[in-house]
Amino acid sequence: MKTDYTRYRLSLMENIVFGMGYLVAAAVVCIIFYDSFLPLILMLPTGVYVRRLFEEYKRKRRQQELYLQFKDMVQALAASLSVGYSFENAFIAAHEELTRTYGKDALIVRELVLIMHEIRLHKNIEDVLADFGERSGIREIHNFSQLVAVAKRTGGNMVQIMKTTAAGIARKVEVEMEIATMIAAKRYEQRIMLVIPFLIIGYLRMVNQSYICILYEGVAGRIVMTLCLLAGIISYFWSRKLINIGV
Repeated sequence: MKTDYTRYRLSLMENIVFGMGYLVAAAVVCIIFYDSFLPLILMLPTGVYVRRLFEEYKRKRRQQELYLQFKDMVQALAASLSVGYSFENAFIAAHEELTRTYGKDALIVRELVLIMHEIRLHKNIEDVLADFGERSGIREIHNFSQLVAVAKRTGGNMVQIMKTTAAGIARKVEVEMEIATMIAAKRYEQRIMLVIPFLIIGYLRMVNQSYICILYEGVAGRIVMTLCLLAGIISYFWSRKLINIGV
């Protein structure tokens, strides 16, 4: 079964875990900011949006995993082609090598199984790779499929294409790792700043609840707490956008 990597749908177990986690988190927010479970009813519809964000996070994680494994696949193909394998047989050798490296359930291994199956059905390898590139939603895989198609039509140097593609991906991965290292501290600070308001309010409620009890009484107090909660949510998404640096 072909996988569309541009979308992600939570499994039944993932939905259950997410639902329970969201309910617990929403209940904690309600107690800390409103001292009541009643606002939980109003927060339930926002779970749909949060679930969508979680699916987007899982989609990006899966694409990143496929992208890194694809780099190894290209390197394996280049090695096989350089010792005289045909382009089609190189996929068989790459499948064996990557199965030993990642296991049979790895994303790239499953894709190689599909590719080999379609090759045995005498499908055009260019079309097979073009379909993989389209489903992956990853620019480098799409570009790779186009390069292979051009090389097959014009008799280009397939080994050099593989080596160039693998080197380009390796450079991009290296740059991404350097960026991740540079902003790691900022990500850590972002998480701390997200948690601090909850810790401060929780501490005040435990140590001296009368000090902030006015915030849980009357319309004015509810409005102030709601504004504080909205400020925290906005600052989280804003900081997330600032440190989201792509290559």
